[in-house]
Amino acid sequence: MSVRNILKTGLAALFLFSTAWAQPVPVEARVDSWNDMWISQYNWGGFGNYQPQDDDPYDPCDPNESSPSCELPGGSGQEYMGLATLWIGALIDSGSVCTPRVSIGTDGWSSPSLNEFWPGNSGFIERSIRDTVGCFGQNIRSDEAIADHEFECTFYDTLRDPSWVFNDPLDGPHRPLGLKITRTTYSMMVPGCNRILWIRYHVENIGPNPLRDVYVGHFMADSYVGLEGSFTDAADEIAGFEPNEKVAYICDNDGRDPDVVPGDIVCPHVVGMTLVSPLETYQKISFNWFMFNIGQPVLWGPTWESSPASIAPIDDAARYWFLSNGEQDYDQVRMNDPAWIAAHPQGEHTWRIPNDPLTADIANGYQIRYVHSVGPFGSLSGNHTILSVGESFEVWFAFVGGMYLHDPSHPQPGNTTIDPALFDLSLLQDNARIAKTSLCVPWLGVQPTRPSVANVFTLEPVWPNPFNAVVNLRLTIGKRSPVAITAFDLTGREVSRIKSGILEAGSHALRWDASELPSGTYILKAQSETEVSVRKAVLLK
Repeated sequence: MSVRNILKTGLAALFLFSTAWAQPVPVEARVDSWNDMWISQYNWGGFGNYQPQDDDPYDPCDPNESSPSCELPGGSGQEYMGLATLWIGALIDSGSVCTPRVSIGTDGWSSPSLNEFWPGNSGFIERSIRDTVGCFGQNIRSDEAIADHEFECTFYDTLRDPSWVFNDPLDGPHRPLGLKITRTTYSMMVPGCNRILWIRYHVENIGPNPLRDVYVGHFMADSYVGLEGSFTDAADEIAGFEPNEKVAYICDNDGRDPDVVPGDIVCPHVVGMTLVSPLETYQKISFNWFMFNIGQPVLWGPTWESSPASIAPIDDAARYWFLSNGEQDYDQVRMNDPAWIAAHPQGEHTWRIPNDPLTADIANGYQIRYVHSVGPFGSLSGNHTILSVGESFEVWFAFVGGMYLHDPSHPQPGNTTIDPALFDLSLLQDNARIAKTSLCVPWLGVQPTRPSVANVFTLEPVWPNPFNAVVNLRLTIGKRSPVAITAFDLTGREVSRIKSGILEAGSHALRWDASELPSGTYILKAQSETEVSVRKAVLLK
């Protein structure tokens, strides 16, 4: 079911812990396309879409266009994410009993899907460090901004009314934690910073109860890695965790269309989620991947031998276990290698060796979900942390893109036996490291040492290259300028005027149709009044 169809019945005004009828609230979506990784986001806490290239009736900037879920490079039609939503869990003291409660953006499979966060009376706030305009033509320059582009929204976990917060199939009526969450996303257009989306959460306890051992995480509810409009690409995904930079990711098993074997690599990249806040400040960082689909007899995910043998996050108790267990699961592709699993415990914790009959099939790609989380938050009180009424905390995450996880010159030999040695995570690691510094966004409170945005003028490498007939281009400019993009052959003769006109500051995706030209090497030159950037493109027919 499309996330928009779910939301059509759920437009409600915020009444704290209200059970009465409520007026509609401004549920909205936006697509941040200022950098080179375009991600949809919602003001109730979600990112991406349930389905690739979903329609976007809640995006007033472009209500008639389909929206990318997570497109890398932006404008390429390559999708690297389904729907990712926020989960927040805590323990509630009830006398001698401590009850786990988890509030979620979606559970991933209920119909209608559970959505327990709802926006307040405002939509998105848009800001920029630059003197530029937003999607409605309004000036968005702000002294409060720290990035080229920012979206901020506020949503709540306070509703009880089952008209808006559907009953959990196992837990029954929703029991809100009483939270006000302000989320701000930050993107940069400067090359080197432009494949990262920073996410800051400010979480405040506005409810009636103190919250014990609060954990915050993201649930990757669906993973559609493939070309836009494809509905079969979720069945061959690989989940993994890069341990050095603590990056959770889902990628395509071989980068190819699953219906075309061997076929060309059409989605070679990867997008992951990482914790940006200093790792040493948290007791537990967890990554749990699992496969669980209603109507299928398969339930499996890695677990320590000291943990339950099989568990799915289908109620609050299980969801809280996922958020707080501290496990950092081994990569899915290792599932069929018991010797490797036995030789790689997580500290003192040994892994349960899988014995599922579908072990080999799962290891080579399956429909996978994961939870990536951190905590606990609050003030230390004995062996626990307490978030008292009126107290708040902040935590930073980031989506990071990694180019060419799948090297087209060294592809997987097929999609039935995946070799993890052929995965190249180096650029994913690089962007995760950059995200945690102040080189791009001064989230640490230190002004960044980055190039002047006004002086940026970059025509990035074209893709694919070599190409057949049509090639993708991306031009990033720091200020509104007249721009011409021209193609020349090796004799210096102009063969095509690709673009000519005024371009606004930002990142622009373009396509060049060279189907009328002969095979050969062409020079592409982007030129403004003061800047020039040149790239080479090879046409092979």
